Amino acid sequence: MKINYVLLFFAVSISALMAYGFLLLPAIVESSTNFKLTIGLNMFLIFSLCLTLGIAISGSSKKATLLIRTIGFTSFILSCVLFFILKMLVVSNGIIIVLSGLLFLFTLLITFALQKSKV
Repeated sequence: MKINYVLLFFAVSISALMAYGFLLLPAIVESSTNFKLTIGLNMFLIFSLCLTLGIAISGSSKKATLLIRTIGFTSFILSCVLFFILKMLVVSNGIIIVLSGLLFLFTLLITFALQKSKV
């Protein structure tokens, strides 16, 4: 895998701005600062991973690059929907950590399998 560091910087910056934007959305129920910190950090990590896969990382072939970017953008859209629902419902911190951890590891597992398969 090759990493373009300029695009990596832009992907991390965009994900930080998106995480902050999601925090500014009003929730149905007033949330605590602990909840905001948990969901903000998880959004930043997931968005950074997805945008890095979708923008800054290229595989050994064009087909592998296309598959990695498809997984990155699909995970990005799924995580946007997931965090929007979690933000509106104000669920517990444990559920947020478990769901975002599963999404993070699932995305990494698929990307690793694609890279190892020599597509």
